[in-house]
Amino acid sequence: MRGLLRRLLLWLATVLNAAPPAAGTGLTATPVTFTIGKESYVGEITVNEGDPPISATVSYVHAGTGEPASAADTPVWSSADDAIASVEATADGMSATVTPLSSGDAEGGTAVVISVVAHDAEGDEVRSEGTVTVRPGEVLIGEITFTAGSEPAPPEEPAPA
Repeated sequence: MRGLLRRLLLWLATVLNAAPPAAGTGLTATPVTFTIGKESYVGEITVNEGDPPISATVSYVHAGTGEPASAADTPVWSSADDAIASVEATADGMSATVTPLSSGDAEGGTAVVISVVAHDAEGDEVRSEGTVTVRPGEVLIGEITFTAGSEPAPPEEPAPA
């Protein structure tokens, strides 16, 4: 679990460092954070059909300083496919409840993007997204880890007879 958390935090740092500042105020949105119980998942989460709703939050920072900031308007949440996962925002738009509904037709599940759109003081759009994958129940899922610059090991020579 620590390895996964470490990778997520490194990914978040990379996203924040690489994000171009928006015009004017330099407002940047962090990726959507999903929370189940005491576990938090930054940017993506995988759940099963029929699981209880998930809490989701968004936050904003000044691109140059990383200091907390506020959007000029109320963030608006949406789901790319309400049949897979629906989303209902709180009145202030800083959090929402995401309800996993269906895995769709895919055997391994279907991913849906949850978007949050707000505007900075200049009126420029500031967008945050996260992905919810809904599986058709308890299924075995593997994890692939990519490492930059790694090369496959050469094939082993057969031992002399």
